[in-house]
Amino acid sequence: MKLRKKITVFALLGALAIGSLFVFFYERSEPKTFMDEVKAVRAENKSSEVNIDEIVAKYVPAGTRKDAALKFCLVNELKIYPVHDKRHFDSKTYDESIVCSRNMMKEWYLFWTWWIWHDEVRIILDIKNDVVAHTHGFIFTHSL
Repeated sequence: MKLRKKITVFALLGALAIGSLFVFFYERSEPKTFMDEVKAVRAENKSSEVNIDEIVAKYVPAGTRKDAALKFCLVNELKIYPVHDKRHFDSKTYDESIVCSRNMMKEWYLFWTWWIWHDEVRIILDIKNDVVAHTHGFIFTHSL
Protein backbone atom coordinates (compact mmCIF):
# COMPACT_ATOMS: atom_id res chain seq x y z
CA MET A 1 0.00 0.00 0.00
CA LYS A 2 2.83 2.43 0.81
CA LEU A 3 4.46 1.72 -2.56
CA ARG A 4 1.25 2.60 -4.36
CA LYS A 5 1.04 5.96 -2.54
CA LYS A 6 4.67 6.73 -3.42
CA ILE A 7 4.05 5.96 -7.09
CA THR A 8 0.96 8.16 -7.08
CA VAL A 9 2.86 11.03 -5.43
CA PHE A 10 5.74 10.73 -7.93
CA ALA A 11 3.30 10.60 -10.85
CA LEU A 12 1.57 13.76 -9.62
CA LEU A 13 4.90 15.53 -9.11
CA GLY A 14 5.99 14.51 -12.61
CA ALA A 15 2.74 15.79 -14.11
CA LEU A 16 3.15 19.09 -12.26
CA ALA A 17 6.74 19.43 -13.46
CA ILE A 18 5.76 18.80 -17.09
CA GLY A 19 2.82 21.19 -16.76
CA SER A 20 5.02 23.94 -15.31
CA LEU A 21 7.51 23.51 -18.18
CA PHE A 22 4.66 23.85 -20.66
CA VAL A 23 3.45 27.04 -18.97
CA PHE A 24 7.02 28.41 -18.83
CA PHE A 25 7.67 27.89 -22.55
CA TYR A 26 4.16 28.98 -23.57
CA GLU A 27 4.51 32.21 -21.60
CA ARG A 28 7.93 32.89 -23.11
CA SER A 29 6.67 32.44 -26.67
CA GLU A 30 3.94 35.06 -26.37
CA PRO A 31 5.03 38.58 -27.35
CA LYS A 32 4.95 40.85 -24.30
CA THR A 33 5.99 44.26 -25.62
CA PHE A 34 5.64 46.35 -28.75
CA MET A 35 9.15 45.45 -29.92
CA ASP A 36 8.51 41.75 -29.21
CA GLU A 37 5.50 41.90 -31.51
CA VAL A 38 7.47 43.79 -34.15
CA LYS A 39 10.24 41.19 -34.04
CA ALA A 40 7.67 38.37 -34.27
CA VAL A 41 6.12 39.97 -37.36
CA ARG A 42 9.57 40.45 -38.90
CA ALA A 43 10.44 36.81 -38.24
CA GLU A 44 7.31 35.72 -40.14
CA ASN A 45 7.52 38.24 -42.99
CA LYS A 46 10.89 38.93 -44.62
CA SER A 47 9.67 41.30 -47.35
CA SER A 48 11.35 44.70 -47.70
CA GLU A 49 8.33 46.60 -46.34
CA VAL A 50 5.86 45.27 -43.79
CA ASN A 51 2.81 47.18 -42.61
CA ILE A 52 2.37 47.10 -38.81
CA ASP A 53 -0.55 49.54 -38.50
CA GLU A 54 -2.55 47.12 -36.34
CA ILE A 55 0.28 46.65 -33.83
CA VAL A 56 0.89 50.39 -33.58
CA ALA A 57 -2.85 51.06 -33.13
CA LYS A 58 -2.90 48.47 -30.33
CA TYR A 59 -0.21 50.32 -28.36
CA VAL A 60 -0.99 53.90 -29.42
CA PRO A 61 -4.70 54.00 -30.24
CA ALA A 62 -6.41 57.05 -31.67
CA GLY A 63 -7.29 59.33 -28.78
CA THR A 64 -3.98 58.87 -26.96
CA ARG A 65 -2.53 62.11 -25.61
CA LYS A 66 0.51 63.35 -27.51
CA ASP A 67 2.80 63.26 -24.47
CA ALA A 68 1.80 59.65 -23.70
CA ALA A 69 2.50 58.66 -27.32
CA LEU A 70 5.92 60.32 -27.19
CA LYS A 71 6.66 58.55 -23.91
CA PHE A 72 5.76 55.25 -25.62
CA CYS A 73 8.30 56.07 -28.35
CA LEU A 74 11.01 56.85 -25.81
CA VAL A 75 10.33 53.73 -23.75
CA ASN A 76 10.71 51.61 -26.91
CA GLU A 77 13.95 53.42 -27.81
CA LEU A 78 12.44 55.06 -30.88
CA LYS A 79 13.99 58.36 -31.97
CA ILE A 80 11.50 61.17 -32.35
CA TYR A 81 11.50 63.41 -35.42
CA PRO A 82 8.85 66.14 -35.68
CA VAL A 83 7.79 66.77 -39.28
CA HIS A 84 8.44 70.48 -39.81
CA ASP A 85 7.38 70.81 -43.44
CA LYS A 86 3.57 70.85 -43.59
CA ARG A 87 3.71 69.60 -47.19
CA HIS A 88 4.87 66.20 -45.89
CA PHE A 89 1.61 65.44 -44.08
CA ASP A 90 -2.08 66.33 -44.34
CA SER A 91 -1.85 69.72 -42.63
CA LYS A 92 -5.49 70.54 -43.40
CA THR A 93 -6.65 67.63 -41.24
CA TYR A 94 -3.88 67.37 -38.64
CA ASP A 95 -1.99 69.98 -36.62
CA GLU A 96 1.30 68.11 -36.72
CA SER A 97 2.93 64.83 -37.58
CA ILE A 98 5.69 63.06 -35.70
CA VAL A 99 7.89 60.24 -36.97
CA CYS A 100 9.38 57.80 -34.47
CA SER A 101 11.94 55.31 -35.74
CA ARG A 102 14.47 52.75 -34.61
CA ASN A 103 17.12 50.82 -36.51
CA MET A 104 17.77 47.17 -35.75
CA MET A 105 21.15 46.23 -37.29
CA LYS A 106 21.95 42.78 -38.63
CA GLU A 107 25.39 41.90 -39.94
CA TRP A 108 26.12 38.99 -42.21
CA TYR A 109 29.51 37.67 -43.19
CA LEU A 110 29.83 35.43 -46.23
CA PHE A 111 33.29 34.43 -47.36
CA TRP A 112 35.15 37.68 -48.00
CA THR A 113 32.08 39.90 -48.21
CA TRP A 114 30.34 41.69 -45.44
CA TRP A 115 26.75 42.80 -45.67
CA ILE A 116 24.84 44.89 -43.25
CA TRP A 117 21.09 44.78 -43.25
CA HIS A 118 19.07 46.80 -40.92
CA ASP A 119 15.41 46.85 -40.28
CA GLU A 120 13.92 50.21 -39.51
CA VAL A 121 10.79 50.36 -37.44
CA ARG A 122 8.93 53.57 -38.29
CA ILE A 123 5.80 54.94 -36.65
CA ILE A 124 4.01 58.02 -37.94
CA LEU A 125 1.74 59.82 -35.48
CA ASP A 126 -0.75 62.33 -36.89
CA ILE A 127 -1.75 64.75 -34.13
CA LYS A 128 -4.83 66.98 -33.81
CA ASN A 129 -5.34 69.17 -30.70
CA ASP A 130 -2.49 67.38 -28.83
CA VAL A 131 -4.20 64.01 -29.32
CA VAL A 132 -3.16 61.21 -31.66
CA ALA A 133 -5.75 61.11 -34.43
CA HIS A 134 -4.17 58.50 -36.71
CA THR A 135 -1.16 56.18 -36.70
CA HIS A 136 0.86 54.34 -39.33
CA GLY A 137 3.55 51.73 -38.80
CA PHE A 138 6.10 50.07 -41.05
CA ILE A 139 9.15 47.86 -40.95
CA PHE A 140 11.60 48.62 -43.74
CA THR A 141 14.67 46.65 -44.69
CA HIS A 142 17.74 48.52 -45.88
CA SER A 143 20.98 46.97 -47.01
CA LEU A 144 24.26 48.87 -46.89
